[in-house]
Amino acid sequence: MSKDIYVVVEQRSGTIQKVSIELIGEACKLAADSDEQVIAVLLGHNISDKAEMLIHYGAAKVLVIDHPVLENYTTEPYVKAVVKVIQDCDPNIVLFGASSIGRDMAP
Repeated sequence: MSKDIYVVVEQRSGTIQKVSIELIGEACKLAADSDEQVIAVLLGHNISDKAEMLIHYGAAKVLVIDHPVLENYTTEPYVKAVVKVIQDCDPNIVLFGASSIGRDMAP
């Protein structure tokens, strides 16, 4: 059974992008109406220290996927990681930012 609302968090050079914080806020509104949790999916390398900030902005949990190949955005490794999360966790909703990265990854 699918559950929860997942937000794919964008980071560039280790800095969380504003669009991701905005998406967490919108996901929290959706979650309040559906009795689901907001789960942030943070991809990168040596990035786990940013997880607490995402909790501060409303995520109930943060899934950190840390690997050297994810340090900088490239389509194939990021998509493979997100697909694995979706297959393993079966979220009800997955939100991507309307940025160049989000528009590249989401389809």
